[in-house]
Amino acid sequence: MFISTAYAQVSEYAATQVKSAENNHIDRVFPPFDFSFFESHVFWLLLCFGLFYFFMSRIVLPRIGNVIEARRDRIAADLDHAARMKQEADATIIAYEKELVEARKRAGIITRTASDKARAQAKAEHNHAQTDLDSKLAEAEKRISDIRDKAMQNVGAIAKIAAESIVHKLIDRHVNESSIAKAIKAAWN
Repeated sequence: MFISTAYAQVSEYAATQVKSAENNHIDRVFPPFDFSFFESHVFWLLLCFGLFYFFMSRIVLPRIGNVIEARRDRIAADLDHAARMKQEADATIIAYEKELVEARKRAGIITRTASDKARAQAKAEHNHAQTDLDSKLAEAEKRISDIRDKAMQNVGAIAKIAAESIVHKLIDRHVNESSIAKAIKAAWN
């Protein structure tokens, strides 16, 4: 593989640096575990903790407390508003139920009135129709009676003719009309 001389020199230099760094670090200790710096570590710890505590107690926690208080107030206001709305809804439901009961009573009265009126009207129409039927029935009976009387008069004449013809065929004689009329009259009574 083709490698330039500059690249080769750089890689050799890097390899020597890594070896010298490894040798330097072997005898050094990780600074937090080095007890020669204990006092400075404690000083910086207390200073940072004090600054952090001051920052948290004076800036962050009051803001969080204000947010929590505002949320608590808003929740309390929302709960009060919900309670008022529930009371209004309950009052509306009670008023609605009262109106519904009154409307049902009015509907019952209207229904009974309409039913009574319809019943009275139907009875009046029935009576009127019955009167008309009675008068038509009386007229029909009179016409039937007239037709029957006329038919009976014709029946008498037909009976005379039929009796004459029957007697003539049976006994081969002519009978006088007065005796046939008496016999038919006796048969009808």
